[in-house]
Amino acid sequence: ANVNKAATHGHRWLNPSFKIGQKLLPNQRQTFINSLTTLRSSFDNRGAIITDADGMCSVHDAAYILWPLIRLGYRDEALRFFTFCKQVLSSDGYLLPTYRADGAWGELNGDWGNYPPIDPADTAMVLFVFAQYQSLHPRSAVLHDFYESLVVPMANLLSQYEYSRDTYTISLSIATLQAAGDLAEKVRDQETSVKWRTASEDMRWAATTLYDSENKMFISDESSKLTMDGFFGAFMFGLVDLDDERLCG
Repeated sequence: ANVNKAATHGHRWLNPSFKIGQKLLPNQRQTFINSLTTLRSSFDNRGAIITDADGMCSVHDAAYILWPLIRLGYRDEALRFFTFCKQVLSSDGYLLPTYRADGAWGELNGDWGNYPPIDPADTAMVLFVFAQYQSLHPRSAVLHDFYESLVVPMANLLSQYEYSRDTYTISLSIATLQAAGDLAEKVRDQETSVKWRTASEDMRWAATTLYDSENKMFISDESSKLTMDGFFGAFMFGLVDLDDERLCG
């Protein structure tokens, strides 16, 4: 009986994806379903999404897992994850790179003093995906439930953070702050909306220095190495237009 109940629940969970699956070629459908089933096994009932073999939740990777699921129509997993992030969020508005499913800190690399090592991309990606969720469910009460407790502290952190020369993180943060400004406008917090949008535009202006015209690449870190995340960030998060020669050249 328990096996049948689990099978029924699993089949019901896949329902939102069946319409999309029908648009795929027949030899791709099973791979698509198998991928979703694999992702489902990574959701902890406390809201964390397990992203590695050690049972840890990388919030950055977890947000990327949620993004396509949200677009497929899944809601409960996203809400549980956002609730998890709200619970572990620091008083300063940042998320750490990894957590255990119970909310305890994951392993932190390197020596650090009063503040643990923070990557703003972790915080930005979660807030960006939250904004994506809200755009698909604009009439829900989710924004009001999470605005003061999640959106405000995270966007404030991103707007004040001192960024290194990292195209991926800056591209993501620019898009996230713009999206946060839109969320603030939805709740009629006009002053805050202007603040976040201004920070986004200031960051965009500063990002003009991130392109190495001699080597025709976006700088991805302090050593100015070419890595795919810089190119991906500039493309995916709209740092430059799609027909910009810096992407096409």
